[in-house]
Amino acid sequence: MKNFTYLLLLVLFLAACKKGDVKPIAMIPCKDTLQHDIISVNGATKTLINQEISFNISWKAINGCDQFVNFKQDTTENTIDIKAYAVHDSCGVCAVTTTTYKPAVYKFKAAKAGTYYLKFYKTGVAPNNQPITDTLLVE
Repeated sequence: MKNFTYLLLLVLFLAACKKGDVKPIAMIPCKDTLQHDIISVNGATKTLINQEISFNISWKAINGCDQFVNFKQDTTENTIDIKAYAVHDSCGVCAVTTTTYKPAVYKFKAAKAGTYYLKFYKTGVAPNNQPITDTLLVE
């Protein structure tokens, strides 16, 4: 019985280490998705419930090859924290640092009336990296 227990444990151990279960992580060399600074925001200050509005955003690219991916937002009651993410290419010609501002559009739709605070973030925590805060009245 003791040998059977050891054999069973060995079989379970080997089954857990099966090669087919290991999946490679997809990696694209030289490409990273990074948060980028939101430099300016232009949009409405007033809207209606369930009406989608657009904000024109300028974000700071690290180099000319950076491509916008999406906005990520965290919502706490009527405050929305918004961060811009883009794919950064750190290889080749695009590795040259430039100060390039690129456009993006952030869309917002409120399901209830109230005053909303949209905070558009920069990277870092320095005093000059405070978010741009837009106040939006939804009726």
